[in-house]
Amino acid sequence: MASQIDEYGYILLDGQSGASGSNRGANHNNNPTNNYRSHKKTVIGWIVFFVTVGIIIAIIISIQKRGTEQTNQVTPATSTVTSTEEKLYIQDGFIFPDSDKRYLTEDEIATIIGDKNHSREEIIQYAINELYARHHYSFQTETWNDYYSSFSWYTDEGLSMEEAKAQFNAYEDYNLKLLVKEQKK
Repeated sequence: MASQIDEYGYILLDGQSGASGSNRGANHNNNPTNNYRSHKKTVIGWIVFFVTVGIIIAIIISIQKRGTEQTNQVTPATSTVTSTEEKLYIQDGFIFPDSDKRYLTEDEIATIIGDKNHSREEIIQYAINELYARHHYSFQTETWNDYYSSFSWYTDEGLSMEEAKAQFNAYEDYNLKLLVKEQKK
C-alpha cells in the first residue's frame, strides 16, 4: 500500500484525494496517525508556551534580585571617631542596619577597612556589638554603653551577653559567627 502526503502534511492512503471531498475530514478524524500528530503539535505548543513563560519569570526575578542587592549594599564605615559627639555609623548607629534581617557575606565584610582612628577589627567589633545592642545587652564598658545609649532604639535592660544572645534569630547567629571569624583574619 503506497501513501502520499497532501498539502497539509496529512498522510493519504491509496485512492484518497487531497483537499477535496468530505472523506478527508472523516479519514483525518479517524486516522490514528493524524490524531497523534495533531495532539503532538498541541503538546509541543504548550511546552513552548510554558518554557517561554518560565524564562520571562526567571528574567524578572533576576532583575528584581539585582535591584534588591544594589539597595542592600552597605558602604563600609570609614569615618573617624574621636569623641562621643562624632559617631561611627552608617544609619542610626549601625554598621550593618539589616544584619538582623539577612545573612551578611564574607565579601561585604571584606570591604570593611580601617581608618586613621580605628582598625578593621575595631569596626567589625562595632558590627558585633550592634547585634547585642538590638537585644538590650548591658555593655560592661562605659564607652560602649555611652555609644549605644545615644541612640533612641537602644535601651539597657541589664541583660547579660548570654541572655541577649538567646534572643538572636538565625540571621544574627550566623552573622555573629561570620563577623568573629572575619575579625580574627
